[in-house]
Amino acid sequence: MNSVFENIDSLAQGTCKFWITNVQNGENEIYNGHLYRVGKSKILEEGSYSLTSKFLIKSNQNTQKMVPLEWKVMEPFVEESRNAPRYGFRLGHIGHMKDFYVPDTKSLEIWIEKMSDLCIMTDIENDYYFIKPIGKGQSAQIFLAERANNNKQYAIKAITKIKLVENPDILRNLTNEIKIMRQCNHPNILKLHRVYESGTHIYLVLDYAEGGDLFTRIIKRKRFTEETILQLSYRLMSVLSYLDSLNIVHRDIKLENILMVSEGNDYDFKLADFGLSEEVIGSLYKKCGSPGYIAPEIITGIPYGTKVDLFSAGVVLFILLTGKMPFGGKTTRDILLRNKDCKIAFQESIWKNLTKNCLSFVSNLLQRDQNFRANARDLLNHPWFSENEFKLQETKDINSCAEEIRKKIKF
Repeated sequence: MNSVFENIDSLAQGTCKFWITNVQNGENEIYNGHLYRVGKSKILEEGSYSLTSKFLIKSNQNTQKMVPLEWKVMEPFVEESRNAPRYGFRLGHIGHMKDFYVPDTKSLEIWIEKMSDLCIMTDIENDYYFIKPIGKGQSAQIFLAERANNNKQYAIKAITKIKLVENPDILRNLTNEIKIMRQCNHPNILKLHRVYESGTHIYLVLDYAEGGDLFTRIIKRKRFTEETILQLSYRLMSVLSYLDSLNIVHRDIKLENILMVSEGNDYDFKLADFGLSEEVIGSLYKKCGSPGYIAPEIITGIPYGTKVDLFSAGVVLFILLTGKMPFGGKTTRDILLRNKDCKIAFQESIWKNLTKNCLSFVSNLLQRDQNFRANARDLLNHPWFSENEFKLQETKDINSCAEEIRKKIKF
């Protein structure tokens, strides 16, 4: 199978060779065990291998060989032989693939489970049952699916490979989305569990958020109470503080990309769609995002960083509190012009029933000048939150758990 990730793998690795030698990676070991490879004498030779979050490593007395896994295709197989079937997996791309053997099916299942969230997998039909389509975008279709071995439900995003070949921007956004989401482990960020590739499609196996998106929810509710938005806001600042700690900017925070976990409450969500996200190294200049939500510095071409997400979050909260967009217009051009000027009317008739600290918090997020916006970590200590600490205890416990996860994970 020709993989759309083959060139990306070569560019990321800096070479087409399968093995890299003598690289000091310093990563924590996830798993270790024995694998077998066919040697020069055509006999299976046993070797000791260890697995980290980025590499499969083979060690012996003199050298250490390792293979980067991020964009490698892993394909399990069964070989029929005269004595008994031989089990294993094929790793790599056409022309640069290696076969690894294991003693039995149980060992193969262990290696597959350990490597499935590190590699590009195949044969999604063996692992998941597709139930029904639940959404559609410009370049992807979303399906509700069940895991074959436990009936747990997931959302599977399917992208046709023809579109990836025809439009390099879609492929670039997809690989960026995969790379960023694999780094993230936060209770309010949609988790990417596995990536699959077939002859025709790329599949992303994601958390299923059965409550729909926040855009649909606000249409139903018309407007949320301040207490509900307080809970949602603290979680959103927790997410942005977490992403900032990883030097990741989302760049497309909007109602449609905030997915509600259930119908049970209006503040438990998962942030989705990392197609425009990027790791911040220095300043960014790329103009992207959704009109009406974009931070002014992106539109004007000023160098920016992670604070653009705070502005977009401010637009989300403004809509939830008032039921209105801060930057309206009949055309996209009109919206972008008002978005750029950032003239926001905090009408007394709307805001009079909300607390001053709530207004202060949203006003801080919607500062036109990014230098006057506080960072997400500091905003978690805003008076709006501190004066309502007893209401936020459960949410703060979740945030504390996310912080511990961030500290333990080494990227």
